[in-house]
Amino acid sequence: DDGLGSFAIRTDPEWACARARPEWPGTSPYVLTVGATQLTTNHLPICNLEYDGYLADLPVDCTLLGEVVCDSRLGGVIVSGGGFSEVYPRDSYAPWQSEAVEKYLNVSSAYPPLDYFNASGRAYPDVAGYGSNYFVYLAGIVQRVSGTSASTPVTAGFVTLWNDLRLANNMSSFGFIPPFLYAMAADAPSTFNDVTYGDNACGAGHSIDTVNCCEESFSAAAGWDAVTGLGTPNFEKISNYILTGSAEGYGKDGANGAAGAAGTDGTDGTDGTAGSDGSDGDDGNGSSGVAVAALIMSIVAACLGGAAIILIFIGQRSSSAGYTLQQS
Repeated sequence: DDGLGSFAIRTDPEWACARARPEWPGTSPYVLTVGATQLTTNHLPICNLEYDGYLADLPVDCTLLGEVVCDSRLGGVIVSGGGFSEVYPRDSYAPWQSEAVEKYLNVSSAYPPLDYFNASGRAYPDVAGYGSNYFVYLAGIVQRVSGTSASTPVTAGFVTLWNDLRLANNMSSFGFIPPFLYAMAADAPSTFNDVTYGDNACGAGHSIDTVNCCEESFSAAAGWDAVTGLGTPNFEKISNYILTGSAEGYGKDGANGAAGAAGTDGTDGTDGTAGSDGSDGDDGNGSSGVAVAALIMSIVAACLGGAAIILIFIGQRSSSAGYTLQQS
């Protein structure tokens, strides 16, 4: 929730900005990492209101259009994290993302000088979700709160519903899902809402006068980027893709629908193998793992504020295997 400089930017911006400060476990190759976005002028009544609640007294700046990187300078309170691991080589630990990340690295204006970060590391986030100005009922009043501790449980809820959809159609649950998401984004880009405006130069802040920012940053760009990942999931199109192998038109044509379903079975079989360091994760396709995950997500999201939360998809050798959360 503190951009490129990590949590340290709040108290020691000089050190935090000396180079990119990737944060674990967001950099772990065994998780799906979720960034944050915010909305703008097309999405009233948030725009032009003043914060009067829990986190800040900032105006919500809606002079831009559409969905952008969540940024404290725009009234988002927090800033989407992102960058590259210093520990996990991408080719060895996250090869499923290599093609998408290499395209980003071909856009030299979108990232800092190469001596500022480890361009060969596992890149994050993988995806993003809406993370700004959630209306919640807390301490007896309705308040607006922001954070990846909001965007991540929402994304987890999507995954749970997609697993329900698969199980209802006699498919196995996903297990380790990142390889599937990257392959799907390459095959059907419209399954994600591409976020192309914003950067992660700054940290979170309760006042626009006290937000600390670095001179360098990762910027949003077309396709995958180191601020919003593949973008925000389009729930309906991904649901269609899961069932038919196409982002569009599930149920429009019976013959095409049948062919799509057959093709998806083959694709999912391949993805399952890739994730099945995930095959144990598939052991968790019973509902108990999902139920436990949902409970944990709710508790963590309610209790944790300014730090990034990430989804972990690590197979357990147990019938109750499922999803857990970690704080970075």
